[in-house]
Amino acid sequence: MRGAILILMLLTTAVSGSAISSDSSISSSDDIASIQAVPMIIPAQIWFNWGSASKAVTMYESCTQKQLDTPEFDYKKGRNNPAAYVRGSSITVKVKFQNMNLSVTEVKLGAEGSFGGLPMQTVYFNANESRWVDFTTKEPIPDSINITNISWTWYYQIGTSDPVRIGTSNHTIYALNKAPLTTKVYRQLAEWTSTWAAGKPDDAKIIADAILDGFNKTGVIKYGAPGWDTAELLCSGDGMCGGMKEVFYDALATHGIRVVRFCYLLNDADPGAQELWNGIVIQSPGLGREEVTFSPRTVRWVDTVYPLPLYLGDTSPSDDVMVETKKVYTFYQGDGHCVNLLEYNGSVYLYDLSFGTGPWSGTFSSVPVSGYYAGPQLHDFRVNYLNYAVDHMYGKIYYSDGSPVQKIGIRFDVNSSIIPDKIGSQDQMKYYFSVTR
Repeated sequence: MRGAILILMLLTTAVSGSAISSDSSISSSDDIASIQAVPMIIPAQIWFNWGSASKAVTMYESCTQKQLDTPEFDYKKGRNNPAAYVRGSSITVKVKFQNMNLSVTEVKLGAEGSFGGLPMQTVYFNANESRWVDFTTKEPIPDSINITNISWTWYYQIGTSDPVRIGTSNHTIYALNKAPLTTKVYRQLAEWTSTWAAGKPDDAKIIADAILDGFNKTGVIKYGAPGWDTAELLCSGDGMCGGMKEVFYDALATHGIRVVRFCYLLNDADPGAQELWNGIVIQSPGLGREEVTFSPRTVRWVDTVYPLPLYLGDTSPSDDVMVETKKVYTFYQGDGHCVNLLEYNGSVYLYDLSFGTGPWSGTFSSVPVSGYYAGPQLHDFRVNYLNYAVDHMYGKIYYSDGSPVQKIGIRFDVNSSIIPDKIGSQDQMKYYFSVTR
């Protein structure tokens, strides 16, 4: 986490005028407890997300499901959590000060630095602690997606005496594209996506492309092991397609961009003896993986002839079937695969986070509704995505052994691209689409 530990520079040097220098600091490796020189007044707590009026975005940790602790900065506890805002927002923080000199009850306090600093105002003390004091930055945060590490150099002034520098506090600010749509904004997603989409315009597809690219390049999560929702997947780092679609949904929703959650579930298109199909087969290892995580099985590749390939046995070198033992992902009938769809400028783009691919265009003219689709209804979806993403279809089909009688009973792995939409009146593929907007 950026800025996980805030170091407050503890200096008591007086400076002339109102200009406060910030040219010296203590590195993040220094231990606060080891610093002996304690100033008379310090900002003990700085609170960014103090309510809806603060305009700060509430963030959660995935493993605990708890909101990030606030106040974000707590000097005594050594805590310095990041804060998140929609880009271009102003920042109002509440600050509580600690006073080591009980004879002082009224002080002017302020800070110079990021976003124009915090204007000086009068602060009153009861014993050694002030009430919460509101400070609003002179300037808003940048109007762009980014992660900004900010610094405020604090100072106080008693009466007409010269200002005294307290020290410099450092904070991390995530600037999101728009108000989030997701019910929980996870800190990891806010941090990752604000890094990957930094500087991108307010354009849904450009941001979606950048976030997919970020997942691909960083390997922060991996496909091919249990993980069924965003929190579980972010906590463990692993997930299957159902969880991956949720992660991509929440990653985009963190920036106010909506994508559709879409699953296609395999059904048998043939009411007869054949199984069209019993499974979908994918050879790609998946996001963040170097090899498929499923156990090896015997695959019988049919890549050139359909229907009725010639099969003379697993050891034959002279038929239409190549046999090998290999690790592949096979998702059986009633199961399938889950992806995301983005509606953008009148077109639909498909993103498959599980395998880090997309955007696939031309899959649908508009987002489909939930229901069964078969044969020619699947044509665009197949030729513009499925035939590339799903290597083969696993099923029981008629084959020839060289005799006049057709055979059935062996399951083959048939190249998706050689399967037509229909043969005669018989649809060759059938899926159930589950669509969640």
